[in-house]
Parts: sequence; C-alpha cells; structure tokens
Amino acid sequence: MDTLIWIFVFIIGMVASFIDSAFKMGYGLATPTLILLGFDPIIVVSTLLFSQLFAGFTKTIYFSIFHHTPFVENEQEIRLNIYYIITGMAGMISAIILVYFLPELYVLFYIGIMIIFVGIITILNFKLKFTNRKFYLISLVSGFNQSISAAGYGPLATYQEFMKDGDYKKTRAITSISEAILSGFGFLLYFVLYDLLFDQIQLMIILITTGVISTPFGALTSDMLNKRKSKIIIGISSIVIGILLILRIFSII
Repeated sequence: MDTLIWIFVFIIGMVASFIDSAFKMGYGLATPTLILLGFDPIIVVSTLLFSQLFAGFTKTIYFSIFHHTPFVENEQEIRLNIYYIITGMAGMISAIILVYFLPELYVLFYIGIMIIFVGIITILNFKLKFTNRKFYLISLVSGFNQSISAAGYGPLATYQEFMKDGDYKKTRAITSISEAILSGFGFLLYFVLYDLLFDQIQLMIILITTGVISTPFGALTSDMLNKRKSKIIIGISSIVIGILLILRIFSII
C-alpha cells in the first residue's frame, strides 16, 4: 500500500487516540475514515478492537495517575460493571453473527447510519433518568455497536454511567476498563471466525503505537479542554464522516 496512505493512518491513529482519551469518545471515527481510505471493513474493525484492548487499560492507568480516579468504589460498582460486560458480550455475539452472514453493503450502511446517530446524540447531550432496564439496553447496544464497527461505544457507555450517578470523572475509568475487556472479546470473535491476524499486522502495529503515544497526552490535558465545544466538533465530524461513508457505499463519491 502507498506510503502516503500509511502516513494518513498514523495521523488518524494519533488524533483518534488523543480525542478518545481526552473525551472518552471519538476513536470510532477511525472506522469509517479507514474504510474510506480503502481498507477492508473486517480488517479495520478487528484491528481497531485489538488496539482498543490496549488503549482501554492504558487510559485507565493514566487517568488513575493524573486525576486520582478510582476504578470502582464499592461492591455495587463491581457488580454493575460485571453485568455491563456480560450484556455487552451478548450484544457483541449478536453483531458478529450478523456481520458473518449479512452482505458487506448492509454492514457498511449500518456503520454509516450508526456513526451519524452517535454524532447527533453527542451534540444534543440529552439526559435520561436511570433505570435497570435502560442500563442493560444501553449495555447491549454499546456492545453490539462496538463489535460491528469498533465505534459508538464511548458516547453510549459514558452516557450510561453518567445517567447512573452523574460523576463524569469516574465514568472515564470505569468505561475504559469495560471497553478494553469487550474490545478484546470482540477481537477474539473476529480472529476465530476470520483468522485475519497476519493480514492486518502492519495496521495493528501503527494503531497500537499511536494509541500508546497519544493516550497519556489526552488524559493529561482532559480537564484543560472545553468539553462542550469539543463534543460538538466531534459530533459534527461523526455526522459528516458517516454521510461520506454512505455516499461512498452508493458510489456517489
């Protein structure tokens, strides 16, 4: 593949990792962007899941160091996050089955629509009253989206935790742990079904490297950034990239 493409991949990885570390969302923008650059969707999603396995634990460590953020505070937090991971895994299994049997066009169309939807809810920043039913539903949807596109998990997961107790700082550590575990599980599913490890090693190395480099800077500068304005920019970017992907699917661009 052209050297210029790999330079773009490196830049995309750096920017996406920084944004995701600083705002707990935005890494999924790399999915449609890499697809638009010509990478195979299955390779893109599985590679991003593998890189998020490392990035999730890295973010947790750096937020604990820079912001003294606790992972979990009590037994209830542990129990809720176990339920969260289990329901997320159920969503991931459902998604991987659909990806395996559905034509690629349908999967790409869903990714485009989902990226647009995530952009909209990121901009609107709405809130709901917490209930167990909503908790499990969002967990299921977050896992489904993460498995089918390696995107959409951050905003939904952070929103879910924020809806539960309103503590944004704590949610960044909690959702990073669950995202890392679920991303590793999702990659394992792709590896078993598609055996793509050696087809994506160069892309994998670049994305893991950029994640390791950018994540501490995102965690360190998180509290210095204007989150509301930045989320609007991320939301608009999601909508634009989602629309571009859909236009690309139908050969309009």
